[in-house]
Amino acid sequence: MKVKSLIHKLTAIAAMAFATLAGPTQAQINNVQAALEGELLVVTGDDLANAITISRNIAGDVFVTGRNGTTINGLPSVRFRQAVLNSVEVLMNGGNDNVVVQNLIINNDLYLNLGDGSDTLLSGSNPTTVGGNLSVEGGMGNDVIRLTGWSVGSDVYLDGQIGSLNCVLTGLTVGFGLFVIGDDTRDVISVNGCTSGDFASIQAKGGSDSVTVTSYAGWGLMIGTDAGADTIALSSVATLEDISITTGTENDSVKMTNVSSQKNIVASLDAGNDLLDGVRVSAQYDAVFEGGAGLDTFIDGGIAGVVKTEVKEFEIFP
Repeated sequence: MKVKSLIHKLTAIAAMAFATLAGPTQAQINNVQAALEGELLVVTGDDLANAITISRNIAGDVFVTGRNGTTINGLPSVRFRQAVLNSVEVLMNGGNDNVVVQNLIINNDLYLNLGDGSDTLLSGSNPTTVGGNLSVEGGMGNDVIRLTGWSVGSDVYLDGQIGSLNCVLTGLTVGFGLFVIGDDTRDVISVNGCTSGDFASIQAKGGSDSVTVTSYAGWGLMIGTDAGADTIALSSVATLEDISITTGTENDSVKMTNVSSQKNIVASLDAGNDLLDGVRVSAQYDAVFEGGAGLDTFIDGGIAGVVKTEVKEFEIFP
C-alpha cells in the first residue's frame, strides 16, 4: 500500500511538472485576475487583448465579467456579493484592452492603468460614482475614453501618455480639478455638459489636435495645444476665474461662442496664419488676444473686457 501511495504521489508530481513545462492552460490564456481584499477591488489583466465589464447590480453585488473570450479567474464571470468598495485598482497590462465600468459606487479612489496597447475605457449604460479621485493612465498606444454621467468627489486625472488620445467626457460632475493630458500626436478631446469645482485643464501637446468644450461651468479653464494645426471650439462656457488658451506654431483656429469669465480671458496663438473668431465673449476684467507671427485673422462678434480689451499682432479684420 505504501508503494502504491508513493507511485501515486510521484505520478501527480510528474503531471504537475509536465503541465508547467507545457505552458499555460486554455483557461489561463486571455485571463484576468480579480480579487476583493477587504474593501479594495483589484483587477489585473494579462498581456493579451482583454475585454471586461466591471459592474454592480441592484442588490449591491459587484461583477467582473469577461467578454470576447476573456475569462475572470478562469471563469466567465466572478461575483462579489454585496461588496462595499472603498477603492478600485484596475491594472490591464499589455494588449488592446476594452474595459467597461458601470454603476459602481466607490467611496474613495478609482485608479485605472490601461497599460500598453490601443485600449478603450467606456462607462456603460449606468454611470459610476467615485467619492475620491478618478485617475486613468493610458500607457503606450492609441487610447479611447468615453465617460458619461459620472460623479467624482475630488479630482479627475486622465493621461493618455504615449500615443493619440480620443477622449469624450459628457455630463461629468467633478468636485475639484479636471485634467486631461494628450501626447505629441493628434488628440481629439471633447468636454460636454460638465462642471468642476476647480480648474479644468486640457493639455493636448503637439500634433494637429481638436479640443471642444461645450456647456461647461467651473472655477476656470486652461487649454494648451502646442505645435500643430489645432482647432479649439468653446461654446456656452462660464467660469469664476480665468480662461486661458495657448496654441503653438502652425495654422490654428480658435472659436468662442457665449463664453464668459468673472476674471480674465487670454488667448495666445503663436506663429502661423491663425484665426480667432469670437461671438458674445466677455471678461469682467481683461480680454487679451495675441496673434503672433503670421497673417492672423480676428473676427469680432462681440468681444469685450470690462476693464481692458486688447487685440495685438492680428493683421486681418474682416
